Amino acid sequence: MSHEQALALAAWDGFGDRHLGWFSFQLLWDEIVHEQPDLLEE
Repeated sequence: MSHEQALALAAWDGFGDRHLGWFSFQLLWDEIVHEQPDLLEE
Protein backbone atom coordinates (compact mmCIF):
# COMPACT_ATOMS: atom_id res chain seq x y z
CA MET A 1 0.00 0.00 0.00
CA SER A 2 1.38 3.39 -0.96
CA HIS A 3 1.58 6.33 1.39
CA GLU A 4 -1.19 8.07 -0.57
CA GLN A 5 -3.46 5.02 -0.27
CA ALA A 6 -2.84 4.86 3.47
CA LEU A 7 -3.74 8.54 3.80
CA ALA A 8 -6.89 8.04 1.74
CA LEU A 9 -7.97 5.08 3.87
CA ALA A 10 -7.31 7.04 7.06
CA ALA A 11 -9.31 9.95 5.67
CA TRP A 12 -12.13 7.64 4.58
CA ASP A 13 -12.23 6.10 8.06
CA GLY A 14 -12.41 9.63 9.39
CA PHE A 15 -10.39 8.79 12.45
CA GLY A 16 -13.74 7.89 13.99
CA ASP A 17 -15.58 10.95 12.69
CA ARG A 18 -17.46 10.87 9.39
CA HIS A 19 -17.28 14.61 8.73
CA LEU A 20 -13.59 14.83 9.57
CA GLY A 21 -13.02 11.90 7.21
CA TRP A 22 -14.84 13.62 4.34
CA PHE A 23 -12.99 16.88 4.96
CA SER A 24 -9.64 15.04 5.05
CA PHE A 25 -10.51 13.18 1.86
CA GLN A 26 -11.40 16.43 0.07
CA LEU A 27 -8.08 18.00 1.08
CA LEU A 28 -6.15 14.93 -0.06
CA TRP A 29 -8.09 14.76 -3.35
CA ASP A 30 -7.47 18.45 -4.08
CA GLU A 31 -3.75 17.92 -3.45
CA ILE A 32 -3.60 14.86 -5.73
CA VAL A 33 -5.49 16.59 -8.55
CA HIS A 34 -3.34 19.71 -8.18
CA GLU A 35 -0.15 17.63 -8.46
CA GLN A 36 -1.50 15.50 -11.34
CA PRO A 37 -3.94 17.65 -13.35
CA ASP A 38 -4.25 15.04 -16.11
CA LEU A 39 -5.25 12.30 -13.64
CA LEU A 40 -8.96 12.57 -14.47
CA GLU A 41 -8.36 12.55 -18.23
CA GLU A 42 -6.92 9.02 -18.29
